[in-house]
Amino acid sequence: EDKVAAVEARQPFIDVQFAELKGGLKGLSESVHVQSRRLDEADTRFRRWRKLVEDEMYAKHVDMKRELMNLAAAPIAAIRHVERECATRRELSELAVAVRG
Repeated sequence: EDKVAAVEARQPFIDVQFAELKGGLKGLSESVHVQSRRLDEADTRFRRWRKLVEDEMYAKHVDMKRELMNLAAAPIAAIRHVERECATRRELSELAVAVRG
């Protein structure tokens, strides 16, 4: 009977400790949920930022490729023009030799 009385006397103290532990656990659980939401939001922002950077880099790549093709096209056109001119002069020279000869 003394043991039962001792346990009953300690019961309010145990109840207080249990309530404190329960409150602490609830606070930790809420903190974990808040951190989880913050992590999800940060991940979403990162994915958006990454997509923007990738799109921007792709657009710059396309622009640079187009510019390079334009830069390469001008000398190629000039070379073809000179080739045609040389061919015309060679034909005229051959014709002149054939007429004289």
